[in-house]
Amino acid sequence: MRIISVNTSVIREILHEGSLVPTGIFKQPATGRVRVGALGLVADAQADTVHHGGPFMAVYAFSADEYDYWNALNGTAHAPGAFGENLTIEGLDDTTLCIGDVLRIGPSLVVQATVPRAPCFKLGIAVGDAAFPKAFLARLRVGVYFRVLHEGDVGAGDTAQFESRDPAGLTISETARLSYFAKDEREAWAAAARHEALHPRWRDKFAAKATS
Repeated sequence: MRIISVNTSVIREILHEGSLVPTGIFKQPATGRVRVGALGLVADAQADTVHHGGPFMAVYAFSADEYDYWNALNGTAHAPGAFGENLTIEGLDDTTLCIGDVLRIGPSLVVQATVPRAPCFKLGIAVGDAAFPKAFLARLRVGVYFRVLHEGDVGAGDTAQFESRDPAGLTISETARLSYFAKDEREAWAAAARHEALHPRWRDKFAAKATS
């Protein structure tokens, strides 16, 4: 895997249903190397710290290959960062990357996959299509949030390599499917709720599903 782009943003206000809403979704490629700490990229801003950010959602990564898919499908020319990700990674695959997998990026940054992205209306605003988040989610390749195990810096051209693979084999795509589309899969929900690397909020959500 290879880092195509490292993307950061400042907080902007957008008009949504008559109100101004702050957002950090409008990412732009950074020049040079960017420091990544325990709470994310030092040059990046996050407006909604309830649903983004924090130790379990410090860095959001998305597959460069998915841009090829969406641009071809919709006749668009979205560039890296347009979907709000910090890292655009060539070869990243939500159908094989698992919760708990550990990656080394560049010389020193070490991260662990913790949770899929939950796309919201701001993604639709960013790409100019209010219906896009629903289609984006249905494809089940929504990208992944990482927590930082070892701080470091990252730049375009760096490689991303697996340091370890989680034995549970719960992929990012499958986690998103279980959360949003599974109807009655209590055993799978219970197993996901026990996964220590998964974001605590999602563990709680799966536990509630398993016992409802």
